Amino acid sequence: VFKGVLPNRADPLQGHNALGMAKLRWSTRRDYCQSFTAFSAFVREYHWCADTYPELLAAFVHFCWSTGEAAKGTLNSLLSCMKYVCENAKAVTAMAAKALAGWSVHVPGKPWAPAPKPVVYLCAAALLESGDGAKADAALALVLGFHLYARGGELDHVRCDDFAEADGLRNLYEVPTVALLDTKTSRAGIPELVKIDDPCMADIFRFAVQRARQREPDVPNPYLFSFEKGNLLDAFKKAQVEVGFPRPLWVRHSLRHGGATEDFVRGVRKLSEITIRLRHQNEKTSKGYLQDAAGLALMKGLPTRVIDRIEAAGGAKGLLLLIVEQLDIIDTKENWYQSLVANWED
Repeated sequence: VFKGVLPNRADPLQGHNALGMAKLRWSTRRDYCQSFTAFSAFVREYHWCADTYPELLAAFVHFCWSTGEAAKGTLNSLLSCMKYVCENAKAVTAMAAKALAGWSVHVPGKPWAPAPKPVVYLCAAALLESGDGAKADAALALVLGFHLYARGGELDHVRCDDFAEADGLRNLYEVPTVALLDTKTSRAGIPELVKIDDPCMADIFRFAVQRARQREPDVPNPYLFSFEKGNLLDAFKKAQVEVGFPRPLWVRHSLRHGGATEDFVRGVRKLSEITIRLRHQNEKTSKGYLQDAAGLALMKGLPTRVIDRIEAAGGAKGLLLLIVEQLDIIDTKENWYQSLVANWED
């Protein structure tokens, strides 16, 4: 449906003439009509992902780029036809045109929807239920990536020695930290420390380190996760369908948006603290990650099957406890309950 619908020859002519397209060739009109019906279908299903028309156009480019739902030619036709549809088309399409210019390289300013914490934990629990080692690593990466606001590339490259305990010689903070290697921005190649200031997440990280060292005992500093590049995204999307979504809605970068939005909405961190945790240079960039309206719309629109599974598990707190039991970190169960109540009290 996101590829658009080809019209019959006579259907769009009257409307096109009214828009000033009378002198255009039929093939051009057909391409415009096809591309706009594709965009219209996207807006009907994902209208919550942006607040303005220019942002919706850019979101459509990002969506097609990441999923392959529509070709680059369809997007070019859409941006071209906008000059007949709206005034000041150049300003309206500027953001989308910039995104389209990065096609096949990277798409700047990804407006990914924030992944809600209960959904992230539900997908992680579903992956752990399979008993597969690679899926277990993906589950750990989902939980930790959400807490750390980690980029997908950072999760791919994190190693066991990047983790430092609070009393370690490589740590200057009062809580455990992890050094994440940024592979994307101008600071690429410079590890940046992120605090693991939740005792629950610190325990899960210790478990992941121990598991990685047992998996590769002959490697001095093994990767924390065993999945190859792209496998986390694939596992995350399949888990979303498995737990009850008709199609995947979130990607790896949604963990970064979701974690920041969750902490901001619940008042866990101030904007200045979130900016530091996101490793941004200024707060203006970080504000683009705080999508509380989109997060609320997503939670209201969850499928009934997903809601039932979340409620049956006891919400985010119950799902996290289920994950702990699946990881077999039960010796600190009482502490887990106390920490969960303190951090996610209703």
